[in-house]
Amino acid sequence: MRKISVFLAFGITFVFFVVFYKVGALKVLMDSVKKGNPSFLFLFFLFYFFSYFLRALRLKLFFPKLKTDFLTVCICIHTFLNNVLPFRSGEFSLPAILKWFSGIEAGEGIGVLAGIRFLDGFALALVLLFVSVLLSNFQVIKIIFAFVGIFLFCFAVVLLLLKLFSKKISIIEEIERNLTRTVKGKEFFVGIS
Repeated sequence: MRKISVFLAFGITFVFFVVFYKVGALKVLMDSVKKGNPSFLFLFFLFYFFSYFLRALRLKLFFPKLKTDFLTVCICIHTFLNNVLPFRSGEFSLPAILKWFSGIEAGEGIGVLAGIRFLDGFALALVLLFVSVLLSNFQVIKIIFAFVGIFLFCFAVVLLLLKLFSKKISIIEEIERNLTRTVKGKEFFVGIS
């Protein structure tokens, strides 16, 4: 299985290089790399790979038993499919990847995906709040607080709906289960515990 996946990875890379060469994009890319500062290129790739590693650590919050290098590969494939497939339909590749390669049920994978997107929204709200404080513009602060308030209201509505329909819809039960973890009899949000 490992040999097939390595061969497949090199095959896909080769096909993309051939397509890039045929349309002339490879020459433009190489010219851009030659013009760039090598230290900036190194920093770019360092931060780029570090972001994938951080995404894998975020996924490890949901699956502590899985190895980080495996989760990094899952994130790389998921991001690739999300960028290649139309209408962000690649989002649904993460539950499929987790099911195929680690045996995690699809409902649990969808719940994890919902949890990840919630963490993304929460992080975005915190960044916007931080930026609004830095800008010290009252109008911007009002907009940011409105955004955070709407986000928290929507989250509360989603949690209420999860409580109401969790017995009827198994996917919603998986989302609810993956958004919270029980530690010593108390429920904590995954991002905080």
